[in-house]
Amino acid sequence: MGSQKISENKIITCLKDIGCQQKDIDCFFESYKQQDINQQILVLKRVRCHLLEKTHQYQKKIDCLDYLICQIKNSQK
Repeated sequence: MGSQKISENKIITCLKDIGCQQKDIDCFFESYKQQDINQQILVLKRVRCHLLEKTHQYQKKIDCLDYLICQIKNSQK
């Protein structure tokens, strides 16, 4: 299985789909043009950490909602 280069348009679409800000896209493509794979991965890991933090924030909100639902159900018993 050979390595296949992803088109720049596909990369841009993917980065936008995951919610990358323009500064992250610009930073990624600067390292992409320089073929600096380590910097590309660093940019993507930074975006991943940001998304994971958002996920944790949403999970806390969901937990709070679940708690309220449980309390309301228990108060009816």
